[in-house]
Amino acid sequence: MAEYEFITKTLPIDANLQAECQKLEAEGWKVMPGTTPVAIYNLHREKPAVKPSGPMEGLLKLSIDDSKVHIIRGSDTKN
Repeated sequence: MAEYEFITKTLPIDANLQAECQKLEAEGWKVMPGTTPVAIYNLHREKPAVKPSGPMEGLLKLSIDDSKVHIIRGSDTKN
């Protein structure tokens, strides 16, 4: 009984695709019978911003009231 090797190859779909397929065929590789070749895409998207809601909404905001910020110069930290 014959033994087989199996690989999964990622090939760019570009001008070199046909040459790459011919190279693999010359090495003895064949598409498995009954399988359809597929294209695999690397995708990305920007994550949607998380909008706070519910009882935690007020805890997620940070604001500084400049009218309540004071600088105490030359303060003595000793009691």
